Amino acid sequence: MPGGRRAGAPVADPVADPWLRAALAGLAAALWVRRRGLLDLVLLRPGGRRRPLDVVLVALVLAGLGYVASSYGWFTGEPRYLFAVYPALAVALAAAVHRTGRLAPAVGATALALTVLLFAISADRDLKAGGGGGIVDGVRVEPTALGRVAEAMRRAGIRSVYADYWLAYPLQFAAGDRLQVAATTYVRFPDAVAAAKRDPSPAFAAPVGLPADRIAAALERRGARYTRQDVEGIAVFSRVRPRQRPQDLGVWPPWGWGYSPPG
Repeated sequence: MPGGRRAGAPVADPVADPWLRAALAGLAAALWVRRRGLLDLVLLRPGGRRRPLDVVLVALVLAGLGYVASSYGWFTGEPRYLFAVYPALAVALAAAVHRTGRLAPAVGATALALTVLLFAISADRDLKAGGGGGIVDGVRVEPTALGRVAEAMRRAGIRSVYADYWLAYPLQFAAGDRLQVAATTYVRFPDAVAAAKRDPSPAFAAPVGLPADRIAAALERRGARYTRQDVEGIAVFSRVRPRQRPQDLGVWPPWGWGYSPPG
C-alpha cells in the first residue's frame, strides 16, 4: 500500500501474540468452569447456580465480539479499543486469584510483580526506540524535533502543510497556531484541511527517506516545481507550482473516516 504505514495494520494471525493467546485460554477456561451458571444467566433462569462473576465473564465475551464485528477489528497494534473492559478484567483476575485459596496472597503478589515487570520491559523498549512517535513507511517521526520543524516552516512563510496522519497531528501539536497542518488521511480537524484548501500555496511534509522520496517523485512526475528543505529529519516541499492536491500525487491511500479527500 502506498503512503503512510498504518500502525497496527492487519496481520496474518491477529492472535499470534503468546500473551493474548494465554488470556484467551484463561477466559475459555473460566467460561467452561462457569458454564452452568452462564447458561442460567443467558436464559434468565432463576436458581442458585448463577454468580456475580458470570456477569463479568459475559461482559468480556460481548466486548470482544463487538470489537471483532466492528469496523475497528483490523486494528491489532494495541488494545486501545478494549480499554473499556479493563475494569471487568481486573475483577475477573481478582476472582481467579481468590479461587487459589490459601495460595491467594502469594499468587496475587506474583501477578502484581509480573505486571510491574512487563510494564518495565515495555517502557524500556519504548525508551530505547526513542520514546515512541509515529512511523511513516518504516521511518520513525521524532516528536521532540517537530517544534523546530514548525518554526523553520514559519520562517519560510509557510501557512499550511499537508502530511501523513502519523506526522500531521504531532506536528500540529508542536506548531500551535504558527501554521495549519492538514492530515492526508483520517481527518480529525476539518478546519485545518479547509485552511490548506484555501491556501494558494500549501506545502507538503514527510520524513526524510522513502516517504519524502515518494512525494518528490510524484511532484516531478506531474511536472511541478518546488523548493525542498530538510529540517530535523523532515523534508518540507514548498512553493509548489502549479498547485497540487494530495490526491493528485497518488502518494497517500484514498481512504479515511467518512471525510472527503483533502485538496
